[in-house]
Amino acid sequence: MKLTYSHDYENDTTMEYTENNGRNELILTFTSEDPDAGTETMVYAGNACAEELMLELYTEINSYLDAKEHRFFCGYAGATPESYYDEYTRTALYAFEAMLMQELRLE
Repeated sequence: MKLTYSHDYENDTTMEYTENNGRNELILTFTSEDPDAGTETMVYAGNACAEELMLELYTEINSYLDAKEHRFFCGYAGATPESYYDEYTRTALYAFEAMLMQELRLE
């Protein structure tokens, strides 16, 4: 299964689901309009079906973005914990979140 989504421009975000000997993967890709930013790819794997993986990933991304926004606006005191999601741009994370939300029909 491979899906495309338009976040900033047409078909800039894709999601592919693969099954391989009990290890299932979601491969999400976001291609920025900015040529310097390029393409960002996220691989999320587990033993669950596609919908369960999408819901888990959506929940993680949503929680991460909410925490970042809360710290930004509320002046988080103390060191912020390192996160796997720190390596992605916010634009890519928002694109992934929106695509997952649409596919899970959470809108």
